[in-house]
Amino acid sequence: MNNTNYTLTIGSSRNVYEYLRITALDQDNSSFNVTSNYFLINLTISSSVVVQTTSGGGSSGDKVASMEIIVPDPFTMFAIGQVSIPIKIRNTGKLTLTNIGVSSSTKRENIGLNLSESSFGSLQINETKEITLKITANVTDVRDKETFDITVSAGSLSPMVNASAKIIVTLMEVDQALRKKSQDINSLLREYINNNPECLELKEILNRAEAEFTKGEYNSSIILAERAIQACKGVVENAGAGRRNILIGGMNNFIVISIIVLLGLILIAAAFSVYYSKRRSGMRGR
Repeated sequence: MNNTNYTLTIGSSRNVYEYLRITALDQDNSSFNVTSNYFLINLTISSSVVVQTTSGGGSSGDKVASMEIIVPDPFTMFAIGQVSIPIKIRNTGKLTLTNIGVSSSTKRENIGLNLSESSFGSLQINETKEITLKITANVTDVRDKETFDITVSAGSLSPMVNASAKIIVTLMEVDQALRKKSQDINSLLREYINNNPECLELKEILNRAEAEFTKGEYNSSIILAERAIQACKGVVENAGAGRRNILIGGMNNFIVISIIVLLGLILIAAAFSVYYSKRRSGMRGR
């Protein structure tokens, strides 16, 4: 058998995901076989309805109304973190869908779900609407590489059609020590910025570091914050050196002026002394 293609057809009456693997056997030699790696099958069911329509000429016919939800492939996120993923809702039927609502749910505790839009007006034939699902995890009791699912559902009121899909998420355990270090360094950077007006321009880097922290990317957050702290220290030191130079320069100018004034006073005093000496000598001569 060379370069032979086979098709695997899988069906289900409900939304389901399963891990599968395929084994091929040689019927003439049972000791020869090959087995694939495990792969995930995610089956989603989209409902469709047949709607009777009437054209302007009075003739009638049936048209199918249906929709589907397209979700990302299975992915991994930190047990304490946040991620945003795209959700696509597509009109796969032959009629315009109106008054569409979208919802999301999960049975896993300490998982927050937030859709960028929970409803919209319509979907034209073959039109796709993309929205964003923000997933916030705050799971402290995670088992390493624990998997859970999220169900996204959508439905239209006219005609009445609905669909759903499952998103498979794997939670990755968080290094609590690394998280604490990142949190402390971000707090330190915030103090530097608040206490040193010269460092206000570093506020954008602080925002980026905090965004990385929220996503669970603690190493990236630490690197950004540490670089910003060093930059702030440099700015403060340069500003301090500038102030010292100004102070020293001012003192030098004061000393020079004082010396000039003192010399002037000495000269004036000497002139008066000579003047009075001559005047006394003249008075004695009379």
